Amino acid sequence: MKMKKVFGAAVLAIASMVSHSAFADLILPTDPLVKTNHPSLNTGNVGGDPVSIAATSGCASSDYCTLTELINGGSLSAGGLTFGNFNLDFDFGYGDALDTDNVWVRVFDFGGAIMLDYDFAPLGFGGPLPTLLSGEASGFIDLSYSVVSDSSVDIFAAWLWDMIGAGTADADYELQFDMTLFDGDTELAYLYLYSLLENNSVIDSDADDLAIFAALNSLNVWNSISAISYEGLNLFYIGDQMFFTEVTQVPAPFTVLLFGFGLAALGLRKRVR
Repeated sequence: MKMKKVFGAAVLAIASMVSHSAFADLILPTDPLVKTNHPSLNTGNVGGDPVSIAATSGCASSDYCTLTELINGGSLSAGGLTFGNFNLDFDFGYGDALDTDNVWVRVFDFGGAIMLDYDFAPLGFGGPLPTLLSGEASGFIDLSYSVVSDSSVDIFAAWLWDMIGAGTADADYELQFDMTLFDGDTELAYLYLYSLLENNSVIDSDADDLAIFAALNSLNVWNSISAISYEGLNLFYIGDQMFFTEVTQVPAPFTVLLFGFGLAALGLRKRVR
């Protein structure tokens, strides 16, 4: 009888240990989406040098990909996340103006925050922008991609910020960046940047936007960058995107071993009966 009680207590104790160690304690909203312009998420530690930059696949360089390489099947990985499945559509009304060979894309790992960084300007265009974007005109760049975790981390927030334009002294232009996040086909969040300038001076601007959502291991991202009107625009830098991650904890090997002992004890207990 004593042996039965000992085995029973061991099984309960080990089951309790496993139930507490198998899942990370994520301090996250319980709703599918909680979005505000400035939620209580610390982005102050993003500055400075990243812990590491991405590894590449299908790209000539070991630390960046051209946009051409990405839309031809290349990918970038850092911090447990892989960015791939890039698709591009664009139209500036001046023929084939976007030179994707000269758009460099990098991914930086800041430890828990993974940044996708574009270098569009000024080399991202097939000619001088004052020539390409002269007069009243409009254009767009639509870029979509997927973000997939290797199961070591969950994605729980996305931050869009820093879109800058520059032009001649009397430049008038309007730039807009729309970023939509999907879980499969379900829309999770919509982020937005906007910049309106007259005589090359800011009239109206939204500098950043951030969303927090339930933890996921994959996202589909759609970006639309619109130069709604431009005159005298020399260049513009595309807004950077950052994805915040939480480490997904799994049972330690010792815990798994104890769990095995517990199962054995449970089987022996049945045999004793």
